[in-house]
Amino acid sequence: MVTSSQLPPRAARSGDDAETRMLEILVGRVLFWGGLISILVVVTGFGWHLLAGAAEGPYDLVGEVTGPSSASAGDYAPGVFVSGAQVIQGLRQRPIDPLAIIALGLVMLLATPVLAVVLVVPAFAVIRDYRYLVISLIILGILAAGFLIG
Repeated sequence: MVTSSQLPPRAARSGDDAETRMLEILVGRVLFWGGLISILVVVTGFGWHLLAGAAEGPYDLVGEVTGPSSASAGDYAPGVFVSGAQVIQGLRQRPIDPLAIIALGLVMLLATPVLAVVLVVPAFAVIRDYRYLVISLIILGILAAGFLIG
């Protein structure tokens, strides 16, 4: 077993370790801040939705979001966003639809790991870690195919 006293000082280690550490920090920060900001957006939208609903009177939040049972026919409940265009439209209307804010936060939450993969591709190329570069490109290709297919 190797103890910390047997390892060379951090400055004496190879540059690859420092570059890898910087890459880990970058990915960690993107995931942390992306997740935190998206959760704050969702909570803000949810709070806004509750406040707007309290002003209008009692309502059934679960029934509003789940909507009709035949969603396959495109018959979605009001406030259910199934495309990016609908989210943008909900954010542009005045007053802003709080459910659109929630949907934006969820989109941000889903986009956070994709952004991390996009950032590591050039980083792996710079540090010449071709094995992980290829793996990251495959993952990015799968994510892009899933996005395009829907």
